[in-house]
Amino acid sequence: MIVRKILQIINELREYGYPVCTDEVCDFLQALTIIPSTEWNLKDLLYITLVKDDIQAKILETILFYKSSELPVGNIVGDREFTSSEYGQPEAFKEKLFQYIVLGDMNSLKRIISKSLDYISEKNLNLSYEEFNKKIKVFLEWKITENKLLKTEDPQLIINLESAREIFENEVKKFWYNKLSIENKKDFIKENMLVNKDLGSLDTKEQMVIEQHIQKLTRYLAMKKSRRWIRAKSGLFDFKKTFSTSIRHNFLPYHLYYKKPKITKTNLYVLCDISGSVSPYALFLLQLVQGIYNVFKNVKAFVFVDQVAEISHLLAQERMSKELITELFNSQASISGFSNYALVGQQICNLLSDHHYFHSILIVIGDCRTNYQPAGIQYWRGLCSKFNKTIFLNPEPIERWNQDDSQVKDFMPLFHYFFECRNINQLEKIISFLL
Repeated sequence: MIVRKILQIINELREYGYPVCTDEVCDFLQALTIIPSTEWNLKDLLYITLVKDDIQAKILETILFYKSSELPVGNIVGDREFTSSEYGQPEAFKEKLFQYIVLGDMNSLKRIISKSLDYISEKNLNLSYEEFNKKIKVFLEWKITENKLLKTEDPQLIINLESAREIFENEVKKFWYNKLSIENKKDFIKENMLVNKDLGSLDTKEQMVIEQHIQKLTRYLAMKKSRRWIRAKSGLFDFKKTFSTSIRHNFLPYHLYYKKPKITKTNLYVLCDISGSVSPYALFLLQLVQGIYNVFKNVKAFVFVDQVAEISHLLAQERMSKELITELFNSQASISGFSNYALVGQQICNLLSDHHYFHSILIVIGDCRTNYQPAGIQYWRGLCSKFNKTIFLNPEPIERWNQDDSQVKDFMPLFHYFFECRNINQLEKIISFLL
């Protein structure tokens, strides 16, 4: 009975697009025969026998997060029952939320979130997931709580807040999942699993879903950037002017004066390797840049293989697509068809040789694979020295860095930030952090 149930779950993993081969299933079944049934931890056995890298681990974690209640042997301990009197009326939940985060009492925090979800769901029956998520945040005054904690600049409170964010997100997702029909549950898991799936292995339908996700992300980033400018509408306190005018009022500060704020939009420069191994990742980065280019003072975009081609004018004219990337590869960015980092480094240095680019960010996406040719590190060092922030995004798994013709060890010291970036979840966190 237990084995049949586990095999049903493994079959569902395949339906969700998770790769499980026959040998891995045999490894799992063999593990069940070796380990006494009293010591089984089925989740750990699934991770050990089915997971091949970090990305697959995150995908499996997402699936099991929603399917955990269906495991025949579980290690999830249910929370104790609680009553309304223990937490007061719903209007008091927001105060409890703040208290529990400050105290680091995550078990009580989970219960108060669960109670709030029940309360909101009774009053709002026909909302989408996004609308429901916003509704519960407004009800708990989540943003106000976040701002209060962030203003304290207390390291421990910020750590507590990060844990609380994860708990909140998980509780809302699980609550919503349990309300769905069986068919909608499958679609919901697939959508949540996609954010951790390798961008280079998406099918056409999944690419369309990711593009919609990127559109939502660009709207969020644009709003986040604009809010910074709104908060900066008054500059630093002007003591000299305030004091000089107070003389006419018996040295009382009758009016406070502020200096005019200096709001400078950042320049963004993006350089994308569009050779065969990197082009799927470059496409999604360019789509993201295309969505937020108007919040920057200036955006310059370049693509390369063994030649550099500027595509800045395309950001405002054409939607970035796989077909457009292929056309650029064939017509402008490639002669030999193989990446040449030395030649590209020299060309981009010549293109940007005018002056130093203060208040500018340089983002490069590539795999640092030189095809056993010189890397041209001297050119890349000169290029990076021109910018006050430089970021390199590598879509290859960390385990493959510095193997064969990979020259990550030479490029990494040149950049302020060097990230693995293989899925939309990683890209979202990186861009949100940097912007």
